[in-house]
Amino acid sequence: MKAPKIDPNLLFKAGLAIGAYFIVVKPLLEFLGLKKDKEDKEAAANIENFKGWDPRYYQNVSAANKPTTYIKVSGADQVANLIYDSFGGLLNDKEEQAYGALRLLKNQVQLSQVAHRYFLLFNKDLARELQSRFSDTEFMNVVNIVNKFPLL
Repeated sequence: MKAPKIDPNLLFKAGLAIGAYFIVVKPLLEFLGLKKDKEDKEAAANIENFKGWDPRYYQNVSAANKPTTYIKVSGADQVANLIYDSFGGLLNDKEEQAYGALRLLKNQVQLSQVAHRYFLLFNKDLARELQSRFSDTEFMNVVNIVNKFPLL
């Protein structure tokens, strides 16, 4: 039995298509935020281990008498409301408002306070709400903002 003959032109075209994807298409999609690159995937995976998203973290720090900067309940409520109000609707989210609200915070303890107040006010987990409401690119902007926060 004779092996089937492979058309060299077909192999050449397939090679070009594969090469074009990895050299042109994939980097372009990553640049436009339509495909996550390795760093984005790692940052999104690390969000689960980030203490600031835990609404109980600030209580644990307080109980351990660790020195840190807290915000008042009214301040945490204001930030939580700014974030909640940034979810204008299906097509008109105000991402910059949410980014600005998060930039008001100075550390993970304050983020935890806001996450706690957000849960009490809206009965929703702040991190999951941001992740579900924002596109991958917008959520990565959130991750980049909060990743700069020190623990205390």
